[in-house]
Amino acid sequence: MTWRGRSRPGGSRPQGRAGQILRRAHRRLRSADPAQSAVSAHELLQARQTLSFFVEHEAGQAAAEVGFGWVSDEVAPDRYDVLLAAFERCRASGEPLTVSSLFCDSTVYTDPKTNMAFRFWHDVSHVRLGLSFDLVDELELALWHLSELTARGFGPESVVWNLLHADIVGQIYVMAMVHRFPVEQGSFVIDCLQRGFNSGVLTECRLTSIEASLESDGQAAHAVKSELSGL
Repeated sequence: MTWRGRSRPGGSRPQGRAGQILRRAHRRLRSADPAQSAVSAHELLQARQTLSFFVEHEAGQAAAEVGFGWVSDEVAPDRYDVLLAAFERCRASGEPLTVSSLFCDSTVYTDPKTNMAFRFWHDVSHVRLGLSFDLVDELELALWHLSELTARGFGPESVVWNLLHADIVGQIYVMAMVHRFPVEQGSFVIDCLQRGFNSGVLTECRLTSIEASLESDGQAAHAVKSELSGL
């Protein structure tokens, strides 16, 4: 994505069919959110570091409380009943719980390993709080995570809170509306932070309709995505 205040990277605006779709998307997005206050690169880095430290601490504390830690692998529990069974097995044996190592390269955290730590904290919290993978339960769990962050002194007015909110609540909204996770989670979160949560979610969701409209023209689709990311 493009940082607020910097010029949009190279090239002219998409023309023809791609330009028409882009102009429609622009019109829809203009009224989505009022202008947001820009967050500097330094502020963003500090917030990411703080959030990463918080998540690693919470994951470690959760591991101490349940009696087992975690390992990462491409194959991990992806259904609630499978997670329940794995949780009980780990609690009985002390063996680590497997969390997914997939799609950890672009995240809100400063290290992919922190994303895996969050997945552990998130998964064991699913079981401990009795919340399934249903999106309504996912939203309740996301709000619980945010309440834990607030209890540590980082409320809705902080950049740290808004990073986590965009990450865990934003992806639930995207999943509910277009039935997929954000394509680039890290860019999506920063987009929500810099341009406003609603605009970030809307832009991500519009990518699905743009892909469908331009599925026969990959070059045009890429141009439109690049332009929208720099709004």
